[in-house]
Amino acid sequence: MSELNATNLRKEQGNEGPDLVGVTELTSPYFMVPPSGTTKERPQNPQPGTLRFNTDIGSLEYFKGDTIGWESIDKVSPNLGGGTGSNTGKGHRGLYGSGQKAPSQGTYATEIDFLTISTLGNAQDFGDLSEEKHMPTGISNSTRGIFCGGQLAPGFTKRIEYVTIATTGNAADFGDLLQLNMNGGGVSSPTRGVKGGGYSTPTNGAIDVIEYITIQTLGDSVDFGNLTVARTWAPGISNAHGGLG
Repeated sequence: MSELNATNLRKEQGNEGPDLVGVTELTSPYFMVPPSGTTKERPQNPQPGTLRFNTDIGSLEYFKGDTIGWESIDKVSPNLGGGTGSNTGKGHRGLYGSGQKAPSQGTYATEIDFLTISTLGNAQDFGDLSEEKHMPTGISNSTRGIFCGGQLAPGFTKRIEYVTIATTGNAADFGDLLQLNMNGGGVSSPTRGVKGGGYSTPTNGAIDVIEYITIQTLGDSVDFGNLTVARTWAPGISNAHGGLG
């Protein structure tokens, strides 16, 4: 096997590194710094397996191919806790957000609560959504919780908000749905969140639109396709991470 020792390798012009062809082994007692940049600065037409550091989300990411796109590499924190009530124990964390306050019709909540699923006890305050709302679509992976759309008092919203599950604090803006919408069904994978159907204005009826987001990035939802029939009040179920209608 050939061996090359060097402290710095650059192309003759520019700051890019050289092209390494064939099977290449790189070892170092120190560290490797991958290319970095914002989401908008992602390379055009990358090869599957391309690795970079995304400065917008503070995480390594790699390209999985044209169909799936970029996926972030995140630390999984299954043993959260450290609070009171249910959260005195350690384990996976569950969140509840928004909803109608009983007994008042049309009085909606901003509060987000959290608990540790493996324990018993009362929920604890996590933070707040940006607006009082009812029946948003919930989507999550192991790091982020997403609230999509919902009913306001009065009207509807197409706002998407997110929280980082391992921390506590108020929700932050993520982007927008394709249209004003509430009560769609949500499903997700570690990479994508998908919302289907719901109740929308100005049609004031059920819709068949399916749209998706890439959970670890920020931005508006994108058209995915259509349900077989327009529907609302239809919970979503998946064999990966959870979603709620």
